[in-house]
Amino acid sequence: MSTKAEQMDERVENENKLTAALVECIVFTIFDISLQSIAADPKAPGARRSHPVFAAWTEQQWQAAGKEELLDYALARLPASLSGEMVRQIINDVYRVNLSGISALEASTFSLFSKGKWIKQNENDMFVLNTGSTDTEVTVSVTEHFIRQTGSGELPAGLCGELEALGYVYLPKKNQLNYASPDGRPVDDVFKKKTIGALENAGQQIQT
Repeated sequence: MSTKAEQMDERVENENKLTAALVECIVFTIFDISLQSIAADPKAPGARRSHPVFAAWTEQQWQAAGKEELLDYALARLPASLSGEMVRQIINDVYRVNLSGISALEASTFSLFSKGKWIKQNENDMFVLNTGSTDTEVTVSVTEHFIRQTGSGELPAGLCGELEALGYVYLPKKNQLNYASPDGRPVDDVFKKKTIGALENAGQQIQT
């Protein structure tokens, strides 16, 4: 069975002309994620101007632009042979949604709650990763399946140590690890990857 990223690649390759509206439709159909809702959410993180296609924009233009406008601008200037991965890179810049990363999590051992909805949730997941609507606060907790598998509701000490090294704080009353961005900015993809790696390692150790 093809991954969600592969399904998106196929859709992108079969379209003659991509627009923001069409891309939003493709993403919703495949990932069940509404980019329109994210664009309209005042709490959602702002766009990043890291992609070269946005190099000519002034700061004033950037601040005034809407997310759909930015996506349309980029799509009109990317190569005609653009790939699904190229479109996902732009989406990650504009909407702060890493679709390639989400697709790679399909076989992971944790559930993901982000932007106000479940992005990935399976009955055999061990942990819950909640990045909220702004990506400025991240929490990690255990699932009912974890409790049934281990006979304990406590987060593994090894996982706590690994995440505390990243800046997470353990809250005993909630049995939850919490991270709050010190500068109020959304956490970056490197931080997310380190968190995901720690969760995957902990999940695999329980299952073996």
